[in-house]
Amino acid sequence: MTKSIFIKMQDIHLAGPSFHKEQLWALRKAEKAYLTLRRESNNKYDPNAIQVLAHAISKGGKQSVYQIGYIPKNIAVWLSKEMDKNVIVRVYNYKFVGGYNNKSLGLRFDIVRQIMVFERPAQLELVR
Repeated sequence: MTKSIFIKMQDIHLAGPSFHKEQLWALRKAEKAYLTLRRESNNKYDPNAIQVLAHAISKGGKQSVYQIGYIPKNIAVWLSKEMDKNVIVRVYNYKFVGGYNNKSLGLRFDIVRQIMVFERPAQLELVR
């Protein structure tokens, strides 16, 4: 018997926001939005790359999906292997940082990832 348990990682800083300034500002102005992750194994700079995508609905009702950055390399190096095994990984609780007086805008977020726990059936005896 197996059970799924979800473990959370908190306060992850978005990598590469300076390359996606317009998209971050669009996300900040969106009426509704959520973030997802997508593996980018063909990235020529980092085969462990994981994109952070924004799914946004503007105040006018227009739906958009755009990349806003990456998972930091020190996390992507092991998380990419989990995602390649179809482990469920979700983003939640994102918040903007900076952006005051037209300064650069950043993003912090939390993720949860699935782990499988295998249980020994109660009716089986442990053999020694």
